[in-house]
Amino acid sequence: MSSSSPSLRTPTLALPVKLALRGESLTSATLFVPDVPRQARAQLLEDVRLLLEQERDFLPVDLDGARTLVSRAVISYVSVARRPSGLVTSFGDDEVSDVHTLFDHRCPVLVTLVDAKTLRGTLLFSSSADRARLMDFINLGPRFLSLWRTDDLLLVQRSAIRSIIEVGEG
Repeated sequence: MSSSSPSLRTPTLALPVKLALRGESLTSATLFVPDVPRQARAQLLEDVRLLLEQERDFLPVDLDGARTLVSRAVISYVSVARRPSGLVTSFGDDEVSDVHTLFDHRCPVLVTLVDAKTLRGTLLFSSSADRARLMDFINLGPRFLSLWRTDDLLLVQRSAIRSIIEVGEG
């Protein structure tokens, strides 16, 4: 007999992503986020980050059609399409570009991972006046940093980062 009744399970939304595990190439995967009402796609992207931030050591992921428990410790980054094709949501085809206006600081960066892979994007963050530096955000921020790019959002695990260089726009 199963230990959990189907009626007690939380409904989930299967979200296609690209997953980079340490020492491996980027691969297609599916994450399962709570299927709750959302008013904007940016909320879905934030829910993915919160899923990665959970205290549990392992995360259920669909890899090559098999439900796999992946250790969060080996995740370098997750790439989530900003406008996923084929994903049916209650909020339609809204833009997430407005998310940039929600933050005090916009910092274009080049991130080098411990495996020497480089990622370019923009870190967005808000902070108090006494902690307005990028260094403060990186050191005190979440386990997974949101690196915004034109077509996707990269959720990069801080422990997978070797260095971050501020770069000019463009």
